[in-house]
Amino acid sequence: MRAWHGATVYAGDADVVRGTAAPGIPRLADWEVEIFAQVIPHVPPAPVCAVDVELTGGEVLDFGDRARVIAVPGHTEGSVAVFLPEHGVLFTGDTIAQSQDEVILGVFNVDPERAARSLRTQADLEPAVLCFGHGPPVTEHAARRLRDLVERME
Repeated sequence: MRAWHGATVYAGDADVVRGTAAPGIPRLADWEVEIFAQVIPHVPPAPVCAVDVELTGGEVLDFGDRARVIAVPGHTEGSVAVFLPEHGVLFTGDTIAQSQDEVILGVFNVDPERAARSLRTQADLEPAVLCFGHGPPVTEHAARRLRDLVERME
C-alpha cells in the first residue's frame, strides 16, 4: 500500500516489518503442526517496508473517534489490536480468529501463554463487534463469545 499510494505505515513488530529483525518462531500445538506444514510453503515472503509509526500499545490514533492501540503479545512479540471504544469495534489482527463459526485463539503463536493472556485483555474490552485477520467479523454477541472462549481455555 505504501508503494502504491504512499500510505502511512503504522506497525507493531516494526523491526520485523522493516526487515531488521526476524519474525519469532511459533511454538506449535500438536494439532497445528500439519496445518503449519501445509500453509507456510504457500505464504510468500513479505517485502520489507519502512515504518512511519511504531505501535507498542497505549497510543491513541486519529481515526475512529480516537482509536486505541492495545498491546496483545503472544501471536508475535509485538502484536497489537486496535479498539474503537466509541463504536465498540475491536480489530484483533491474527491474535483471535473465527473458524467454522467458532471464535478461536489465533494459531501459530510464538508464545501461546502470552497469547491466552492477551485474549483475556481483549475480552475485557467487551467489544460489540470483532474484526479478525482471518474469518468473517462477529457482529452479534461479540463480548459474550470472547468471554466464552476465555472460559473454555481456563
